[in-house]
Amino acid sequence: MNLKNLNTELSLQFEELHQLKHVVREWYVKYISTNKHTDMLDSFLFQSKLIDMQYELYHKVYQFIMNRLYGDYYKLLLHVHQYSIKNGCTKIMSEYPVYKDLEPYKMYSFDDVEKIRTDIISYTVFLKEIIQSNEFEIQEHQVKISNGLNIEHYVHNIIYQNKLIKDQLNLFNDYLETHNQHNTSRLVNLSHQLYLLISQSKGNIHNPCTLCLESPAEFCKMCSKKIEGRQHVEFVEVNKIETIKTEPVPEPVPEPVPEPVVEPVPEPVVEPVPEPVTEPVEPLLKASVSFLQTPVLLESVKEMLIEKQHPIHAPVKPRARRPMFFT
Repeated sequence: MNLKNLNTELSLQFEELHQLKHVVREWYVKYISTNKHTDMLDSFLFQSKLIDMQYELYHKVYQFIMNRLYGDYYKLLLHVHQYSIKNGCTKIMSEYPVYKDLEPYKMYSFDDVEKIRTDIISYTVFLKEIIQSNEFEIQEHQVKISNGLNIEHYVHNIIYQNKLIKDQLNLFNDYLETHNQHNTSRLVNLSHQLYLLISQSKGNIHNPCTLCLESPAEFCKMCSKKIEGRQHVEFVEVNKIETIKTEPVPEPVPEPVPEPVVEPVPEPVVEPVPEPVTEPVEPLLKASVSFLQTPVLLESVKEMLIEKQHPIHAPVKPRARRPMFFT
């Protein structure tokens, strides 16, 4: 919905609310003129004053929004016009009421708003034409460069200037689009509030559809079908998520760890220790017995015994050495 249609709709809603306010006031005067139980009309008087207060409040909001709307486009027009004049535009800007920030509730004609928007678009078209002519000129110069002319610096300067104009034009278009979005959303919200106020003042129990604001219900049939379709999709998605959550997660089965293979340790080979060879003893015994039985040995033993008994008186006889024979 464009701004012009929104403004027309808001004007109709304010007119309807204004008529409703007068109707309620007239009925109050009629009841007062009867002079019967006038003290019981306090709630009716409160209702009348509440409608008057709400009308003044929303009309003040409407004036504030429309004042801002005119100021946004008027300031943007001044910037676009000044920039276009610098780039060779000869178009004279139309005269419009000067916007003043110190008058936030002053109402301007909506026709002036439409004319200002048209002028802004015309200036942007002029800037696009300048960009296209510069690009055509750049192509011609590049052909001359290929033919041997050293005009590269001149061409670089034109490319740079053309790029600046492109960036500035994109900035102006972004400003214009943002103003359109903000002002449209403000007027739409105000229209919804007025519609709800009118329906409540008329005693409508059911509020309008909160999506399309047409049917006197919480949701009309068309919007209800859309909502049911969305809820069904959301319900299915939620159930999927819940089933995924509720399904028991199988515990991971630990893989059997292979037991370490113990390699057999070879037992140490005990080498047999050779047994000591014992020499025969019998020949030695026979030799010793035969040695003891020799007469020479017997005689020497006797002499030793005698010397021990008579160490002083017994003369020491020299012993004759005789050869010893072993048998």
